[in-house]
Amino acid sequence: MVQLLGNMKDLRNYLKPDEVERMLDKADKFRDYLIIRLLWKTGMRVSELVNMEVNWIDFDDKMITVFGKGSKWRRTPIDRESLMHLKRYLKDEEIEKGRIFDITRQRIFQIIRKTAKEAGIDKAIHPHTLRHSYAINYLRKGGNLRNLQLNLGHSDLNITAQYLQVTAKDRKEEYEKLIAE
Repeated sequence: MVQLLGNMKDLRNYLKPDEVERMLDKADKFRDYLIIRLLWKTGMRVSELVNMEVNWIDFDDKMITVFGKGSKWRRTPIDRESLMHLKRYLKDEEIEKGRIFDITRQRIFQIIRKTAKEAGIDKAIHPHTLRHSYAINYLRKGGNLRNLQLNLGHSDLNITAQYLQVTAKDRKEEYEKLIAE
């Protein structure tokens, strides 16, 4: 475990749910709203989102098949409301097959940074921040580490376990606030 902590990325810049909601409220376009929402609600990597195709979505089973890092496929759950927004977007944009978003990774970075700034979030935010935020908030709500590993597409559980360090830190800070009275 000591080695894990030494290699751990700085995950302190994750977003809390109210911060993501503020970003969603500030999205300029429905497309931008949907991009932020999908990154937040699925934990997908930006490259996975950019390459996502219509036929990868299982609307009945509420799952998305994702082509991820290491050229590996996985299925990840998606919430009903996000699916409804996705269905509306596909209809509005008349997308029936192929890639869902005709956008570059760089453009998504710009959208995320701009929207975070407009939402008054004074942190260095990028698309991967939403992935980290998904993972941390999943665990903070009591989610299972193994299921999170599968959702994120991590091959090694130790990679996913890094997020436990942040939730432990949050618990300690909350405890100290409550005890300090």
